Amino acid sequence: MLYVQDFQQPYIVASETPHVDRSVTLSCFSVFELHSGGDVRLTVSTKWRRNGLLVSDRIRNNVTEENHTWNGHRRYHRSTLTVSDTAKGDNFQCQAVVGLAVVSGWSEVYQQVKQPGSFQDYTVVHEGQGAFVTWKMPMADEDFFIEAPRYGRLCEVKFPRVYINNPYRVRVNLTKVTTSADSAIVQFWLHNATSEDAGKYSCFTMRHDPIPSCHHMLYVQGKHNMPQHDITS
Repeated sequence: MLYVQDFQQPYIVASETPHVDRSVTLSCFSVFELHSGGDVRLTVSTKWRRNGLLVSDRIRNNVTEENHTWNGHRRYHRSTLTVSDTAKGDNFQCQAVVGLAVVSGWSEVYQQVKQPGSFQDYTVVHEGQGAFVTWKMPMADEDFFIEAPRYGRLCEVKFPRVYINNPYRVRVNLTKVTTSADSAIVQFWLHNATSEDAGKYSCFTMRHDPIPSCHHMLYVQGKHNMPQHDITS
């Protein structure tokens, strides 16, 4: 018996580059849990979209596919797309298909833009709204996890792989991961932020040792005041 669970929405990874008008290589990562009674070869494929249109010429765009095991039952699939004629405004998405029936949602839209030189180590959001987090963190050499103020681990990381843990799976969508030699920029949405999400998010090794310079504060402000209506009888 074979079944797939915890199928995480795919996300796109790219190397940091000062150019936004030239060739770009993008990687689509799909992470899922696979359970079976034995060693199973599972077919995973990836669909790509550019500016909303399916990429049909996989040879011209040098699309490659590869499967790997990550921590036991956890698997990840990487599809690479090379585009030699990118232009400003181009955007990309990817979607994973596992076996014959299991299909992921489309990734968040990836748009190639030059990253700023400096980053804030905090995000401010109103309660009930979505927090868009941009977090620059050191390029760790080993697996680590991000501890949230409540509910335990937000995710487990081994760059460029990121696995969102429950109960955050339904509220966190990775937008993109941008890597360089010594750091990575992780961008994601935390939807429907509450006061319980507020606080310090910190990185720890799997031995629970803190990772220096790897933390981010989330400030959740009160809800916007709704207009008051004078109701008279």
